Amino acid sequence: MGDHPELGTFPRMDYTSGVRRALLAALRSRLRPALEEQWAGGLGAAFLLATADLVAVAVRADDPPLLHTWVQLLGLYLPLGFLGGTAAGLVVATVRDAPWLARTRFTWSRIGSRGRSPERFAHVLSAAAGLGLFVLGMRTAAVGLAGRLHDAALIAWAIALAAPVVAILAIVFAAGLDALLRRVSPLLGDFASGRSAIFVLSGAIASVVFFVVSEASVTLQQLNLLDLLWLPSALVLHLAWVWVVRRVGRGRGRVVRRATYLAILATGLVFGVSIRTYGHANSVRGAIETHSIGGRALARRWRSWTDRDRDGHAWAYGGDDCNDSDPRIHPGAEDPAGDGIDSDCFGGDGTPALEGLHSDGDFAPRPAGLAARPNLILLTIDALRPDRLGAYGYERPTSPNIDALAAESVRFTRVLAPSSRSVRSIPAVFAGVYPSEVAYGGEFLFPSVRDENELLAERLSAHGYRMHAMLGTDYFSRVRGFFQGFDEIAQPPHAARSFPVDEALRVLDGMEDGAGPWCLWVHLFNVHLPYLPDGVASMYGDTEPDWYDTEITLADREVGRLVEALKARGVWDDTVLVFASDHGEGLGEHGHIGHASSLYEEEVRTPLLIRVPGLAPRVVERAVSLIDVMPTVLNLVDAPAPQRIVGRSLVADLTGTRAQGAEQLPIFSELLPDGLFPFDQKSVTVGDEKLIWWIRDGRVALFDLATDPAERVDLSESRRERANELHGVLRAWMASGRRGNRSDDVARAHVLRRVPDMDESVLARYPGFTLLGYDVGARTLSRGDTVELDFYFRSDRAIEEDLFFNVELVGPDGYVVHDFGAPHYPVFGAYHTNEWKRGEVVQDPIHIVVPDAVRPGTTFEATLLVFSEDRRRTIGYLRGPATPEPSEPIHRLPLGTFTVN
Repeated sequence: MGDHPELGTFPRMDYTSGVRRALLAALRSRLRPALEEQWAGGLGAAFLLATADLVAVAVRADDPPLLHTWVQLLGLYLPLGFLGGTAAGLVVATVRDAPWLARTRFTWSRIGSRGRSPERFAHVLSAAAGLGLFVLGMRTAAVGLAGRLHDAALIAWAIALAAPVVAILAIVFAAGLDALLRRVSPLLGDFASGRSAIFVLSGAIASVVFFVVSEASVTLQQLNLLDLLWLPSALVLHLAWVWVVRRVGRGRGRVVRRATYLAILATGLVFGVSIRTYGHANSVRGAIETHSIGGRALARRWRSWTDRDRDGHAWAYGGDDCNDSDPRIHPGAEDPAGDGIDSDCFGGDGTPALEGLHSDGDFAPRPAGLAARPNLILLTIDALRPDRLGAYGYERPTSPNIDALAAESVRFTRVLAPSSRSVRSIPAVFAGVYPSEVAYGGEFLFPSVRDENELLAERLSAHGYRMHAMLGTDYFSRVRGFFQGFDEIAQPPHAARSFPVDEALRVLDGMEDGAGPWCLWVHLFNVHLPYLPDGVASMYGDTEPDWYDTEITLADREVGRLVEALKARGVWDDTVLVFASDHGEGLGEHGHIGHASSLYEEEVRTPLLIRVPGLAPRVVERAVSLIDVMPTVLNLVDAPAPQRIVGRSLVADLTGTRAQGAEQLPIFSELLPDGLFPFDQKSVTVGDEKLIWWIRDGRVALFDLATDPAERVDLSESRRERANELHGVLRAWMASGRRGNRSDDVARAHVLRRVPDMDESVLARYPGFTLLGYDVGARTLSRGDTVELDFYFRSDRAIEEDLFFNVELVGPDGYVVHDFGAPHYPVFGAYHTNEWKRGEVVQDPIHIVVPDAVRPGTTFEATLLVFSEDRRRTIGYLRGPATPEPSEPIHRLPLGTFTVN
């Protein structure tokens, strides 16, 4: 009770309680049933989609752990099913009992019933026409605005403002059509019914589909059918599940309700488990993000949504961000010691595992009796595996001359190349650092080696050596700066197998006595794909490994010729000879033939023999890196090394003076993406343990090489703590490297804040992105010059496919020059289309060196082509400057001509 002096006594109203009771009543009578029904539909559809995706993974992947994969897929799908059910429930609760929609609800609830009903007939057709007009209007508005505005924010605002206008126009059109049809439909007699309208609408849809298939089949070929049907399938499954719940729920409402809430509880539990454990099992993560239909996209979305500080590393879903409120702290961040902050989420402040990684070469005392500046032979065979040589235990007689050389040399049994790609490995070996620390330029496919690098040939030249290089290929002529320090280079485009040794003998014959020390780099290229291209008969069989062995035997003969010539000329006892390869070769062990695609042992393990006059032969079994060759050679000839390299001199191993049990630093190998070879991988080897990290896939694999030399058993789950530790070492090592060589840095540098002024404006619209235009350098060039093209793409929506681009240069009569073109993944392979974010403007530089094989005076037509993820389909542009309103996509976008003088 309450009193007031003027008004007397009156009962106190509990307004809060009344509002609460009203809301609870509304919840029970309208909102709760709708939510329960739609929750069941959303969760049921998500469950079925996750299960279907599991089937796809089981078919595509190689023996994935199905139960664990299914749990993670459920954790990705079910929360979205719950959110979708919540949104649908709110909509249904709003329209189910609204008085102003009573007549419409009544009409639509009986839309499929028999009997004449002009009103239902009009409603179905007018509603469909209005919806179609809205979709068509929004598409037209989006295309028109995107073509006229270059700023993503302006485009978004313009489309948002256009949406209500288009919606009002569609509603007005539908209302007018409904009024017209209600007047006309009585003339149709009994045909004017809801069921007839559905029949007419189905026929119209079928006609449109037939027209699209027959007249625009090229467009359909660009679409992935599973991706196209995935979202409509989710909607159909949702509606079907709601219908099932309604049918089953009659008389069993309490049972259905309890089952729904149990499903919600299970969703929460699975979601919680998925948040924290996704990525712990690398086999599961790899299966989902490589082989699933929708799981890969969902995992990326969840990671993006749980990345609070937007540094690219989430706290959940395998992002491993230890402080998601500070963008300066994340896995892979630079972590300078002494600031008290664990910036890289690994090992506390600083990175103890990398202490002492750099040095000045760690020189040892030179062998007694070795001349101050002995002659040097650097003898390399491209793509040579050590396990196919007799000296390393191979049973076939592939290498008698190399075996004889090994018998009087120091043989290293565990040598790891810094990369399995030549244009990364050889510059790293010559610089004494890992590829990510080499200063590269920006040429497409063949990244140049900048002058700021200090290479072995430059050091030797400064020390008085005459430097000669003779190669069995002109492959490296496209790499600017590759031959820094060499005085003479011989590299014909189509060399015979004997050419490098023939040239070496020519140089030796021209040497004048007492003219000073010399260094010959002899590089045999024939043990490289394609094997036996000139039709030479195989010595061992008809398979690719047999052909590979045959090429080794042919290269071995050249090694024998060179050694015999050195002995015959009387310089053998005055010459240090280093024999090695730049990397290994896959022969099908992990599904690869060739190299440059992985960091498994068959692609990174190389032979290394070092013969020093006067030193006894020996075998060194500890693991070393090929980048140790550079400081070793400088140590042997008593030339100073650069002040900050990673390679360590092996002279103490040559002389047998290295202390037993000396500290073993981690050895790294890596693949840096460069456009045509987009593989972004790192590996670290410590003792017998080796971890490989596929950066773009986000998965790792740990191997024990002592018990599993073939790298078949991934131990990253059973030894998770050790795998995480080595993964942290890799991330910390990446952070310590050169910024311009990290994929994330390359990607960020080529995402522009605004659209720049361009030489050529194009506005060619492709599915998912628009080519705004491009910059072009000189169109008249000489051999050795660079065709410079910089494309500017705007991402219009998330693109699920990893699209592949090519700039094709074709001369008269179809004249094409090998390696004169630009097949590539965008941004040097560092920022693929399925990573682009909506609204970004991406700069894609293409700089192609004109090879010597180009005929002078030739004019080339340049065109841009875009290919699907599997490269089997060409993605055409839908609108461009030459085709204002095409009836079907155009596949070749002209870029003008280039003339080579």
